[in-house]
Amino acid sequence: MTQTPPQNSAEKNANDRSWSANGFPAGGQTAAIDDSSDPRDLLSSQAGSRIKQRQTPWWSFSGMRLASLRTKATLLAVAIGTIPVVLVGSTAYFAASQGIREQIIQNERTNAQDLQDKLNIFIQQAYDNTVLMASLDIFTKPELSSSFTTKEKNQTLKRYIKTFNFYENIAIFDMNGDLLYGSKDDVVRDARGVDWFEAVRKNDRPLINKPRPALNNKVFSTFIAVPVKDQGTGKTIAVLRSRVLMSVINDVFGFDPERSQQYYLTDSQNQITASGTEEPLQKKLEEVFPKVFSEIQQREGEIPPIIAKENGKEQIFTYLPDEELKKDYDLNWSLLVTRPTEIAFAPQRQLLWTLLVGTVIVTLIVAAIAVAIANRATLPILAATNAVAKIGQGELETRMEVKGEDELAQLGVNINDMAGQIKMLLQEQVLAAEERQRFQEEQRYAETLQNRILELLEEVEPVSRGDLTIQARVTADDVGTIADSYNFMIGNLRQIVSKVQAAASNVAETTRNNEFSVQSLSTEASHQAEEIAQTLKQAQEMTESVRLVAVNAQKAAVVVQQAAQTVEEGDSAMNRTVDGIVAIRETVAQTRQKVKYLGESSQKISTVVNLISSFASQTKLLAFNASIEAARAGEEGRGFAVVADEVRTLAQQSAEASTEIEKLVAAIQGETNEVIAAMEAGTEQVVTGTRLVEETRESLNKITTASAEINQLVEAITKATISQSTVSETVTQTMTNIAEISSKTSKEANLVSSSFEKLRVVAQELQEDVSQFKIS
Repeated sequence: MTQTPPQNSAEKNANDRSWSANGFPAGGQTAAIDDSSDPRDLLSSQAGSRIKQRQTPWWSFSGMRLASLRTKATLLAVAIGTIPVVLVGSTAYFAASQGIREQIIQNERTNAQDLQDKLNIFIQQAYDNTVLMASLDIFTKPELSSSFTTKEKNQTLKRYIKTFNFYENIAIFDMNGDLLYGSKDDVVRDARGVDWFEAVRKNDRPLINKPRPALNNKVFSTFIAVPVKDQGTGKTIAVLRSRVLMSVINDVFGFDPERSQQYYLTDSQNQITASGTEEPLQKKLEEVFPKVFSEIQQREGEIPPIIAKENGKEQIFTYLPDEELKKDYDLNWSLLVTRPTEIAFAPQRQLLWTLLVGTVIVTLIVAAIAVAIANRATLPILAATNAVAKIGQGELETRMEVKGEDELAQLGVNINDMAGQIKMLLQEQVLAAEERQRFQEEQRYAETLQNRILELLEEVEPVSRGDLTIQARVTADDVGTIADSYNFMIGNLRQIVSKVQAAASNVAETTRNNEFSVQSLSTEASHQAEEIAQTLKQAQEMTESVRLVAVNAQKAAVVVQQAAQTVEEGDSAMNRTVDGIVAIRETVAQTRQKVKYLGESSQKISTVVNLISSFASQTKLLAFNASIEAARAGEEGRGFAVVADEVRTLAQQSAEASTEIEKLVAAIQGETNEVIAAMEAGTEQVVTGTRLVEETRESLNKITTASAEINQLVEAITKATISQSTVSETVTQTMTNIAEISSKTSKEANLVSSSFEKLRVVAQELQEDVSQFKIS
C-alpha cells in the first residue's frame, strides 16, 4: 500500500490559473511541464482535447459528420435549388392530373351519349322506313296491287334492301300468317304464333320487337312489324316485317377494335343483345360484369362513369339507359361503353412523364449551378481551415493572406492574431517549467514523511492475512499516534472474530442435525401433491364425461320432440292430401261427364255439316242449271248468268268449308274419346293413391307413439345426468381446493429445505472465513 505526498500550495496555485477570454491561458501555465516536455506537444494535445469536446450541430447527422464543408455546402445548395423545383412540379402534376382525369371521364360520357344518339337515329330510320314501305300504293291499293305480279313485288322489297343496307330481309304476310312477298327465299313461310305477328294482329299498330335469334338461321336480330292497311277501307290486310341484324350496330357506331373501346347493348332483362364481339351475346350483364352491375343496381338517378376491375383488367364503364327509345318505341334498352383505363388515362401518364423529365432536367441544371456557387463560396473557408490545421500541428509561423473587409477577411485576421498569441503562450510555458525547480526541496520533506508511513504499513501488513496478534511500534511523532490507534482497533477486532467463530459453529451443527428431516418433509409433500393432482385430473375427466352425456341427452330429447312434431305435421299433411285427392276424383268425374257431352255435341255438329254439304251440292246444281237457262235466253239472260256463276262459286266454297269442318269434328271426336279413357285411368289412380295415403297415416301414428316413449326415456336420462354432473362438479371443486393446498405445502416445504441448505452453506463459508483469522 502506497500513499501520495500532498501537493505543494505554490504548485496548486500555478495549476489553478484561469483561461483568458479568447480561449488561451492568461498570464502563465495551467499544468505542470516536465523539463523534457516540448511546449508544442502540449499545444497539440490541448487542441485535440478541445476538438473532442465540440458539439455536433443540430442539423448534422451520422453521414454528414464525416463529410467536408465543401460537400455539405454543395448538398445544401443542391437541396435548396432542387426541392422547390420538385415541389412545384409535383403540385403542377397533381393539379393538372385531376383536371385531365375529370375531362377524360366527361369525354367518356360524351362519347357514350354520341353512340346512344347514333343508335336512336338508326332505330328511328329503320322504323320510319319500315312504316313507309308498309304505306306504298303497291301494297295498300288493291286495284293497283293486282296489276303487279308477285315477282315484281319481291323485286320492290329487294330494291329497298339495297337502298337501306341495314335490313337483312323484308317480308309481307297476310292476316293468317302466310307469306305473301319476301326479299329472300329463306324467309319463314308461316308467321302464325310468332311474337311480332301476333302482337301486330292483336294491337293493330307498329312495333319493334325484342332482339332474339331468328327462327330460320338463329342469327341475333330485331324485328320491326307494321300493319299494312287498305287505303280505301282503312282495314289491316297484311303485316310487313323488316329484320335488322344486331351486328349492323357495329357499322352504325363505326366500331374499331384498335381503339380498344367496347360497347354492350342490353334489353329490359339485362341480356346483352349487341356487342363488338360475339362472346358476350345472349349473356346476362351480371354474368359478364358482376361488380359493375351490382354498383349500377345500387345507384339511383344519373349514373356517372364507373372505374372497376373486371376479368383481371381495370376499365372505365359508362352506363346510359336509353330513355328516348323507351318513350318513343317502348324499348327498355341500355348502352354500356367500356375502355381500359391504361388507354383512357394515357394523357394523364404522358403528362406525368413530361413533368418528370422536365423536373429532372431542371433539377440537374440547378444542381450544377449550386455546385459551382458552393465551390466558389467555400474556397476562403477551406483556406482558413488549412491554416488552422497547420497551427494546430505546431507551425506557428503560418499566416493567412487577407483580402477585402468582409467576414472571411476578419476571420483571416483573427487566425493570424491567434497564431501570435499561441507563440507567446509557449514562451510563458517555458518560464513556468523553470519555476518548478524551486519546489524540489519541499518535495524531499514529503518523501521522508512518506517513508515513515511505509514502515508503519509494513508492520501492520500481517493483519491483511488474518493475523490479529500483531502489534504496531508506537513512536513519538504523528505516525506513532496512528500506530496506537491501529493496535486498539486490532484488539477489538480479535474479540469480535472469537464470537463469530462460536456462532458459526452452532449454526452449522444445527443445520446438519435438521437437514434430513426437512428433506423428508419436502419429498413427502411433493409426492402428496402429485397424487392429489392425478386424482383431480381423473375427477375432471369424469365430470367432463358426465357433462357430455347430459348435453347429448338434451340434444336427443330435442331431436325426439322435433321428430314427434314432424310426424304430427305429416299426419296433418296426409289429411289434407286425402281431402285433395277426393276433390280431384270428383273433379275428374265431372270433367269426364262434360267431355262425354262434348262428344255427343260434336256428333250433332257432324250431322248438321252433312246437311250443309248436301244443301251446297243442290245449290251448285241449281246454279249450274240457272246458268244453262241464262245461256239459252241469250243477251237478255247474261246478267242472270253472272249471278248464277257467283252462286255456284259460293256453293263450291260452302262445300269445301263443310268438308274441313267435318274433318275437324272427326278429329275432335277422336280426341274426346282419348280424353275420356285418360280420365277413367286417372280416377283409378286417385283411388289407389287414397288407399296408400291412409296406410302411410297409420304408419305415422305408430311412429308418433314410439317417439313419445323415447322422449320420456330421454328426459329421465337427462335429469339423472344433470344431477350426476352437479355432484361431479362439487367433487372436482373440492379436489381442486385440496390440490391447491397440497401444492402450496409442497412449495413451502421446498423453500424451507432450500433455506436450510443455503443456511448450512453460509455457516460453512462463515467458518472458513473466520478460521483465517489468528487470535491466539
